[in-house]
Amino acid sequence: MEQFTNNRVLSRKSFKRILSQTQCQSIGDETSQGIHTCTQDILTKNNEQMKSLNYQDYFFLDQEYETVFLEISPNEEMLAFGGYRNNKLTILNILTKTVMKEIQFDLNIWKCRFSDDSNFIFFGDQIGQLYQFNIQKDFQLICATKVHSSWFNDIKIINNEQVVSCSNEKQIIVTDLKNKQQLLNISHFHKGDINQLEYDSLKNIMISCSDDKSIKFFQMNGNLFINQQNAHNDSIFQVQLINNNRNLLSRTDKQFKKGKIDYYKRALKQTKTQIEKDSLYSFYFAQNDQILIKMYSKYLLILDKQFKVIKKYKHKIKDFFCAFYSNQPVSLNYLLIQGSQGLQVFKRVQ
Repeated sequence: MEQFTNNRVLSRKSFKRILSQTQCQSIGDETSQGIHTCTQDILTKNNEQMKSLNYQDYFFLDQEYETVFLEISPNEEMLAFGGYRNNKLTILNILTKTVMKEIQFDLNIWKCRFSDDSNFIFFGDQIGQLYQFNIQKDFQLICATKVHSSWFNDIKIINNEQVVSCSNEKQIIVTDLKNKQQLLNISHFHKGDINQLEYDSLKNIMISCSDDKSIKFFQMNGNLFINQQNAHNDSIFQVQLINNNRNLLSRTDKQFKKGKIDYYKRALKQTKTQIEKDSLYSFYFAQNDQILIKMYSKYLLILDKQFKVIKKYKHKIKDFFCAFYSNQPVSLNYLLIQGSQGLQVFKRVQ
């Protein structure tokens, strides 16, 4: 396995993607390039619950190519990422800071998802091929199934039995993992690219958001349940269920909303709307801690369950960008910030 040295992976060239110009501030000597400071600004004091929300530099990963996706396993022991143009998938052990596996593909890998038990990992490539690997058996390839004719925008694993996926073809496809058969193909719900999926396990209902500004709720037999047209004023990139699936969070790059789901009336009622001053790249709501994290190009905000700002972390990552098909940050314990020099991982200090 490949060992990190001086908080870096050896022999990797930097890649470039310039979306914003921020100056990188290193700590240590000149050989410690890529280890950046994370300046903490406490905006709300005397809150005992939030005192533990402190982060420190954990490691920096220098990368040769742009990262298309980042994914942390549910057990928070593995980090998977894929590069653009090098067609390589890398899985790291976060705890030991070692490379567990590198898998080379013939085509670009566009999306990754761990199973809920962290025993399997799934990847989708640029021509719609779905791969499943068994992590417990040294990442043995279980199957490769043709699902879409273009790249994956999102993948959801349902009880390790079904895969629900969407692509830029405006399609949602349900695939049976055991028989490798297509169970459902929905191509009429959205008029724009489908960007993300969310699954309500309590109601067995899938939720999708799209460039057509709508949010759809549909049953796993394909019946449309809730049709929320014009849920936002622009393309919707992300949705997340919270509060025992009673509420739904959603965002564009300039708007963030909280909605109340009424399954009886088959309606999604927007209860809170925030207009973002800066482009919102991603958000993550930590259910157990009732904490919301929002990621912007130069800082991260940590908010309470009422969406009031508690802390602000200003990072100095040069040329920040958010991996295209990731929901960063993907964990409250690990914050992932991507820049032109590589990936910086911050770890929560207990």
